[in-house]
Amino acid sequence: MLDLTFAQLADATDRFANVLDDLGVRSGERVFALVGRIPALYIAALGTPQARQLFCPLFSAFGPEPIRQRMTIGDGVALVTTPRLLSVSSDR
Repeated sequence: MLDLTFAQLADATDRFANVLDDLGVRSGERVFALVGRIPALYIAALGTPQARQLFCPLFSAFGPEPIRQRMTIGDGVALVTTPRLLSVSSDR
């Protein structure tokens, strides 16, 4: 388990918000997250609204088609995930 101080979390959250801006994700657009309960989940959950976007969590139990449907219906413009979850959800 990785422990973060509040200062480290704040710094990571700021950097994530800047990455979204650098990628051209605009205010009000939806950022989906398909990650387990790891620091990246919390960083994305806090950094997304800081960049004025909407955070939408996904769960790997949904499977690839329900994930695709949720992102399509929700007009998702970005997906935060891990290589393992991306390959697992794509292969089913």
